[in-house]
Amino acid sequence: MDEESFCMYIGRLFSRRPDVYEGIGDDAAVLDLHLPGDCLFLAAADQVLSNVHYTEDTAPELVAAKLLKRNISDIAAMGGTPSHAMVTLALNPMPEDWMKRFHEGLEACASEWGVSVIGGDIARLPQKGQVCSLSILGTVQKKKLCLRRNAKPFDWLYATGCFGNSFASGWHLNFEPRVKA
Repeated sequence: MDEESFCMYIGRLFSRRPDVYEGIGDDAAVLDLHLPGDCLFLAAADQVLSNVHYTEDTAPELVAAKLLKRNISDIAAMGGTPSHAMVTLALNPMPEDWMKRFHEGLEACASEWGVSVIGGDIARLPQKGQVCSLSILGTVQKKKLCLRRNAKPFDWLYATGCFGNSFASGWHLNFEPRVKA
């Protein structure tokens, strides 16, 4: 089963409250919480894994920035503005210096993008490795919401960056989320 098929499966599996405007299957979930200004609430989550999304010698500040910017990009893809985040780390070992630098890097990036980090969790993995996960919240005006399901044949697609070779070039650590675009 591929990712798209599995997302379709779990999208049908879970029940939805009436406030779920768009659930599983897009870059972020969309909730209609009757916010002022005809705004909708956005929520997304993403993770990075050591030796998959970054190498062990990557500076923790860059790992944190990559994690946050991936999530900011998900909110941007929906046409929204990011606002709050929660971070979860599962590590083994748990070096204090690495964790401090990670959180300092996260705060620097969050400040740059106007995101408040409001909580999270830290746990020890049973085996060596690092799993860094972040949940992000944001808002979008209903008229500016971008949904995958609204795409139609012959629509124009625009890209604001380059494709491919991001790991080898280091671009995967030094990209800018396309919030303004």
